[in-house]
Amino acid sequence: VNYNTAVGALALDACSHGSTTTAIGYAALTSQDYGTTATNSGNTAVGYLAGHRLTSAIACTFIGNQAGENVSTGNTNTFVGSSAGLGSNGNQLTGANNTALGQGALQAIVGAGNGNTCIGRDSGTAITTGVSNVLLGYANQVSSATVTAEIVIGPGVTGSGGSTVSIGSGAGKISNTFTSNATWA
Repeated sequence: VNYNTAVGALALDACSHGSTTTAIGYAALTSQDYGTTATNSGNTAVGYLAGHRLTSAIACTFIGNQAGENVSTGNTNTFVGSSAGLGSNGNQLTGANNTALGQGALQAIVGAGNGNTCIGRDSGTAITTGVSNVLLGYANQVSSATVTAEIVIGPGVTGSGGSTVSIGSGAGKISNTFTSNATWA
């Protein structure tokens, strides 16, 4: 175990073969363990329970109280903000390439949820196993927890379905399907 930094009770507690890891805070990355395989994990977790249940994921960054707490094997996830990418202990995140910036952003992500980007406080809180969604704005939401390829821009806007883009503020929005050359509605 080389080039690791652990500060805080139980931080990086189970790590036996991971290296290039930084864990700061109570139980940050406490479950990271690559068994008998030497692994340059490149993980960084700062905050109470940040990355707490990560077992073998690599290249993840979690900054904030409980950020990425329930990621297990999902690689290259970045969660910044208190409860960003929190997930669920009963259905840990195995999906990769998710980014959440803001308190509570993408906090329900679980299972194979993959390739989602949510920027703004409480942005995308309804996404569970959705794929390739982009949300920008305070408290905006997707049309369903499992939707694919939905783009939502603006505070309080709810998306219009998979393969659509919705822009506005609250209930006032315009939307378009991007699988065809459609007219904005």
